[in-house]
Amino acid sequence: MVRKMALSGWRAAACVLAVWVVAASGFGCATTTANSTVPVDRTRLSHEIDWSVNPEGWVDRRHEYTPGGDAGAAEKLAVDEAGWTLGEASFARYPFRGAWRSGEVEVDGGFSDLLPSWNVDAPDRTGLVMDVRVRLAGGAWSEWMEIGRWGDVPYAVGETEFEGGEVAIDVLELDKLADAYEVRARLESRDLDGKASPRLSRVVVLTSTKGATEPVASGTGVRGQRTVIDVPFRAQGVEMPAVSSRICSPTSTSMVMQWAGVDLPTDVNAEGIYDEPYNIFGNWGRAVAWASQHGLRGELRRFRDWGQVRETLEAGQPIIASIRFASGTFPSNVMDATGGHLITLRGITEDGHIIVNDSASRDRGEAIVYARTELAQAWIRNGGVAYIIERGGELAAK
Repeated sequence: MVRKMALSGWRAAACVLAVWVVAASGFGCATTTANSTVPVDRTRLSHEIDWSVNPEGWVDRRHEYTPGGDAGAAEKLAVDEAGWTLGEASFARYPFRGAWRSGEVEVDGGFSDLLPSWNVDAPDRTGLVMDVRVRLAGGAWSEWMEIGRWGDVPYAVGETEFEGGEVAIDVLELDKLADAYEVRARLESRDLDGKASPRLSRVVVLTSTKGATEPVASGTGVRGQRTVIDVPFRAQGVEMPAVSSRICSPTSTSMVMQWAGVDLPTDVNAEGIYDEPYNIFGNWGRAVAWASQHGLRGELRRFRDWGQVRETLEAGQPIIASIRFASGTFPSNVMDATGGHLITLRGITEDGHIIVNDSASRDRGEAIVYARTELAQAWIRNGGVAYIIERGGELAAK
């Protein structure tokens, strides 16, 4: 099997095509007109379902791997408190390689998708490839499938599908439940001096299943204190006009990186996050990896309940949310519709509406308030994926 270059599903649309639907000073990201082609299940539209209370009973399980915690296993790698690097045994043969593995992890109740993220620092001529394999419930292990790469490694893309599912850009989606997984990072250096190495400092794996029997979050988190986080605003069209309609992800990432202490031009961040095989700027895992390349901790999360949203924002942590919505379902938004867009949540009102930096509009996008029920349908209903980029990390020691 070979990697599918024709992307499937709504993720294919994310930050790729645009039709201008806001004012001339606005810049959309995968926007559409009122004659929207965004696929919508009309039987589950909104106003009858409160998507902010996890109505489908999704359960997400998070597993974090660090040298100081669950460290997994390493082959030809050196490890210290800062992470895994190529060890002495790796430099016996060019190109220099070693590997880290989580080990086989069983997941009670099974899972239907797996979303990884990782923190890495890769100097020139170094990089890594992330792989995953799963065991279908009551079945055999799949082959290893590539689910991401980082740094200066050749684009000899590996397997991305098997009979039970496939990697959809940056998440493994399964046709039936799996009950175990294993992730692997293959580190590589092509530095002829044999000195440079990538450093893998953290891996986070999220597994998810819906309709679970165990208790799920029940609080809506609607009422609480008003919180506003001082995240600077950027619009998509200020830099890189040729691709301004495609860079909602790096623009949102740029805002939060600046808030966290790393102030780089949007075009620099966009070039770093760009996913060459898929020709997109909206790869979720690459946005987190880029932030980590600059000394910040980051990970991908899923939000299923408004209580989780409020708790995160009240703790002073911005959220970069992946949304999509059809025409007429999100009246408070600056756009009419979108097949995929990233926005920055930077606050919450007393009654649970969200204060947002939306790069799609230069004039209206800064600190705009989006209605809770509308945003929950556009975001949480569609998986609740978010980037969390934290202050601190290596910067705290500088």
